[in-house]
Amino acid sequence: VALRRGMGLRPLLGRRLPQRPPAAFFLLPLLVYLGLQPWVTSQRLPDGDEPYYLLVAHSLAFDLDDDLANNYAAGDSLRIVERRLEPQPGDPTGSGGELYSRHNLLLPLLLAPAYRWTGVAGAQTAMALLAAALCWTTLRLARHYFRARPGPVLVAWLFFALLSPLLL
Repeated sequence: VALRRGMGLRPLLGRRLPQRPPAAFFLLPLLVYLGLQPWVTSQRLPDGDEPYYLLVAHSLAFDLDDDLANNYAAGDSLRIVERRLEPQPGDPTGSGGELYSRHNLLLPLLLAPAYRWTGVAGAQTAMALLAAALCWTTLRLARHYFRARPGPVLVAWLFFALLSPLLL
């Protein structure tokens, strides 16, 4: 259905890709991501680096710092996954016993407000918004390289937007 709807957006691109793609190119992926979110989150727990990013978001949202020592000690990771997280090899430590994540702070900073208001589900919704924004921006970037080829760009955009990793 999403693929068919996406192909139906072709007339919005015109003969040459517009400088700013219409909002539909943000809204279609966003609706797909939000529609799949309950199923995806019920089928799999956060894994890989995701729990660590969420733990940093938790620390930023509730402790207003990025020191994870107290979060590891309190078992705050149990709000995110069904096991206690431990510091990862290579995580930096401070002189006063602080533990910091080796992951960049930008994503947790973006997720922290949503995490504060509605927990993991809010952070995942923020991720859906970021993924949809990435899709829209990618289409806008394509204009610089393939301005006169809106059809093939639309197909590439649909694959990008509707396949992993953005879809999940």
